[in-house]
Amino acid sequence: SQLFYELYLSPLKGGPPKLLADSLKSSWGLSFTWSPNGRYIAYMTEDEEAKDELFLISTVDGSQLNLTEDTDIELTNSSHPPLSPLWSSDSKHLFCVARGDLWRISVADKTVEKLTDGFDRHVVRIVRCAKADTVWTPDNAEVIYIHTVHFKSA
Repeated sequence: SQLFYELYLSPLKGGPPKLLADSLKSSWGLSFTWSPNGRYIAYMTEDEEAKDELFLISTVDGSQLNLTEDTDIELTNSSHPPLSPLWSSDSKHLFCVARGDLWRISVADKTVEKLTDGFDRHVVRIVRCAKADTVWTPDNAEVIYIHTVHFKSA
């Protein structure tokens, strides 16, 4: 069944929580990731009646931006709950695994690019940087590590 969630921002110093978004759709729960610059929270929807999509929520005013509404790409994967998108160190791109491929989505212009063309493996997940929801290495070299499954016929 379709579940709906609310996202609140609660000040650590105290005070009332602020509702950033409501009616967020998912069948299995949601996974959120903060942008390194702190301006956005990204999440992927999971909708039983429509395609799964990638959204940004502003931490300032709660406005939402659908990064995948103008594409025919469906960012669906077999993970339940869905895997969180991961950020580049400069907060300009998000990375997602969907349908066995790795995708990069531009925050500025919503460009969606498949990074695994010609790759003969099925991408399962991105290995996260320790202690962060990012894809860069500690030396900031912009390296993405991918865990894959290679299907072999008998």
